[in-house]
Amino acid sequence: MTKGIALLVLALSSAAYAAEGEITINGRGDVGAKPDFISVSVVVSSQCYKTVAESGRENTALANKIRAEMEKVVNRDNAKKDEVLVNQGPTQQKVILGAYVNNTQPEICRGWASSSVVEMHLANFSAWPALLESLNKVIDASGDASNNTRTYANISSTIPSLYPETAQKIGDEAALVAYADAERQAQLVKKAYGLCLTGIKSVTPGEGSARAYSDGRESARAASIGSGPQGVELNFGPQYAHRTVTVVYTAVACK
Repeated sequence: MTKGIALLVLALSSAAYAAEGEITINGRGDVGAKPDFISVSVVVSSQCYKTVAESGRENTALANKIRAEMEKVVNRDNAKKDEVLVNQGPTQQKVILGAYVNNTQPEICRGWASSSVVEMHLANFSAWPALLESLNKVIDASGDASNNTRTYANISSTIPSLYPETAQKIGDEAALVAYADAERQAQLVKKAYGLCLTGIKSVTPGEGSARAYSDGRESARAASIGSGPQGVELNFGPQYAHRTVTVVYTAVACK
């Protein structure tokens, strides 16, 4: 993990007189860390089957093949905390499948559909290219897209994330940066207005991100990974924790 550079924003307008003898300072802190893992989700879908049993059987079979490829990575690199989560599904329902053609929706089939999700937390980013290749081979072999009765899969997302302990750690660090920012601003206000700070009346932690976040560009990049050969490289930016604090100082004019 690398500690991000604190983003300290100074604005004298944020240091305002709340009442005579008091000044209110808003401090801010942002601390970043490299992602601990990515969440890889694969959605398995089955459609147009005559029976619920057949739909569920085919869906589970493909989901298990995908799970097996993920477990190979865990078995090779379990020290990295890689883990395959329990399959979610399949959920099943009877549907009428259609397709829009010239603004109309002719019926394609009536039958049973199933859907399930297989998810993995991948901590060893270097294993991603090989895993993506093996997943695509299983997916490509799953059926002909022109066949209405079929089971297929899509890699739906690869999201960078932090372990809870990492998110808590950088959150605490961000809070300390926010307190330091408030103190720094107070000293500048003291100097600018000739004030003497006599004490701290109150300290109120403000709103902060409950979970680490990444900037928009990295989020967009994460969403595109897994869509094709261009998505084999993982190069995520830091995940950030944001904290704020409001400190009310008592002050008098210096003689």
